[in-house]
Amino acid sequence: DKLMENGYSTCTKGVNYKLASQIVIQSKKMFLLIAVFSTIFALTVGTIYMSSLVDNLFDNQQVLISWGLFIVAIFINIRYKFYTPLIQGMGLMYEYYKSIAISNIVLIFISVTLLEFGYKLIAVSAAFLISSIVNRIITAKYFNSDMKICNAVRSFSHDSTGLRRYFKTIWKNSWRLGLSSIGAFLTLKASTLFCASYLG
Repeated sequence: DKLMENGYSTCTKGVNYKLASQIVIQSKKMFLLIAVFSTIFALTVGTIYMSSLVDNLFDNQQVLISWGLFIVAIFINIRYKFYTPLIQGMGLMYEYYKSIAISNIVLIFISVTLLEFGYKLIAVSAAFLISSIVNRIITAKYFNSDMKICNAVRSFSHDSTGLRRYFKTIWKNSWRLGLSSIGAFLTLKASTLFCASYLG
């Protein structure tokens, strides 16, 4: 079996755990890289944009705390997003949708609870952050339930030559997917903060 930049090679029957482990390891590195750049982008360009929407941004404690929580949520979401395609590839579709349902329930429950206590914009950001953490914990648990994959990742994590080769192969298309994921994520989630800031 061979991982290719374009197309695919013929494969043998069964699971190639060495190849699977290399893909998992590289996915972790790539999503970490994308998460770091996304966080830096949010801290710089995002903060400048927020300051254009909110008067005296750095004097508005509620907005600053909310924006900080939102940036942390961005990092966590992207950093551990590699679990999503992995559990889908493992055929755990029921578990995948279950994790989404649970995290959404947590989001709604915490939002409503904190809003009742008068936290307004902070309530939305805090709920989003906590639900993101819950989602990543659940998906990580489902992925780690396959001990063969986990053992393979530990066994081949020191193969530096293979890791560099697979990184180059996967990166060709991964950075494009990463950009589209960031755009979709911000389109869906950033509007929550903007709406809440205007509604108070």
